[in-house]
Amino acid sequence: MNIIDKFGNIVGTEAMKDPEKARRLLLTGYRMQEKKLQLFPDRALPESGQYVAKIVMKNIIEALAKPEQAAMVSIFVPGELVAAAGLTGLSANNAWKILKRDRYNHASPNSAQTEAAMAGALGVQLAGDAWYFGTLYKKKTIGDALRPVECEDIRRANRLMYASAGLLLIVVMLLYCSFNILTLL
Repeated sequence: MNIIDKFGNIVGTEAMKDPEKARRLLLTGYRMQEKKLQLFPDRALPESGQYVAKIVMKNIIEALAKPEQAAMVSIFVPGELVAAAGLTGLSANNAWKILKRDRYNHASPNSAQTEAAMAGALGVQLAGDAWYFGTLYKKKTIGDALRPVECEDIRRANRLMYASAGLLLIVVMLLYCSFNILTLL
């Protein structure tokens, strides 16, 4: 076990018993990492990457040092957002697998792309045979029937859609800010 794993285990143990002590341990660890970045910069990164690493480290340290003044109080925000959005039962791996496999299983060339990803995330089977004006049309299915479709899947799909849109917005904003920072250099 390396020192990072040991430190992570200590912080994880302390977080359950004494969250304030765990915060102080994290703060100490990040301050040590900041010193390491100052004294021994990662030569594999270009200068702009080293600068961004220092800025990110500074923001994390500020948030841990003064959580009451920080916009980002927790460095675990992504996990908290996923849990709060009710997305914990969804599978990104299965979504990717079904998207790759079933993305062309629809008459419309575009609709199966998103339908396959959603079916995989939810673990349900969509599409298949359909009746139009009294005539049965045989169609391919999308996804695997890991469980039956239920009404709650509509809410799950909506939460996933909004969470994905929110995540995309955050990524675009971070990229925009990063490019603006780099143009100042």
